[in-house]
Amino acid sequence: MRGNTVLPSILFGILLLITLQVWYNAALIEQLRWLLYPTGYMLSWILSSTPEFIPQKGYLFNELNIILGKTCSGFTFLLLFIGLIYFRFHNYYTSPKSKFLFTLLILIAAYPITIVMNVSRILIGILGQRIGDVFLTAQPHRVLHEWVGLFCYMAALVLIYKIVSLYHTKHFSNEKIVPS
Repeated sequence: MRGNTVLPSILFGILLLITLQVWYNAALIEQLRWLLYPTGYMLSWILSSTPEFIPQKGYLFNELNIILGKTCSGFTFLLLFIGLIYFRFHNYYTSPKSKFLFTLLILIAAYPITIVMNVSRILIGILGQRIGDVFLTAQPHRVLHEWVGLFCYMAALVLIYKIVSLYHTKHFSNEKIVPS
């Protein structure tokens, strides 16, 4: 019976991620305010800098010379988080109710984790930008910005994976899980 639930779970996860990615690709900046506004608000509080929302562009921080636009929304991290946790741990849950609750928990947890991670990534990126202003020309400066983001996302995903793995090892250690 267990093997019968693995394929539908995998297909559901793939469909969920594809649907979210298709929505994101078509989304306007105004539709991403649910991610950009809390990120901008937290950054304005931490940096004592007030952003201005510019339609079709995002949140402009004049003093910092940065704009939080679509690519800075954190949506990529959100998808990576959902995909990593869902596909790695969905097979621990066997009943439809537990699978639903697990999926709902991932979707709910992904939002605040994405906001905090995105703010952290942007703050580290600002620091990298300031260092880059001193030592780098334009092209390596852009590469530094991208690598800082990549490093922050990967470090956060590894840490989150380890925490969730520890939880599942502790709570499901006696069960035999069918690999997906």
